[in-house]
Amino acid sequence: MGTVSESFIRLSLEREKDLWVEPLEICKIIKEFPKELLNSIKWISPVNIDMLNKDITVLHNDIFLGQINSLCRK
Repeated sequence: MGTVSESFIRLSLEREKDLWVEPLEICKIIKEFPKELLNSIKWISPVNIDMLNKDITVLHNDIFLGQINSLCRK
């Protein structure tokens, strides 16, 4: 059995193996995405852009705070 710091390092390394993306980088991409570009997409069905922007903000916050996807609860 190792020290607490050794356990923390081992846990951190195991966690990194599970991550195939960098959460903070994804947050940055989501935050910096030009929202006005959503209007230029040819949607198959009508989309409420304001609602979509709110959901994107929720998604960003969930990733940034390390929370579960709260959009799936809606």
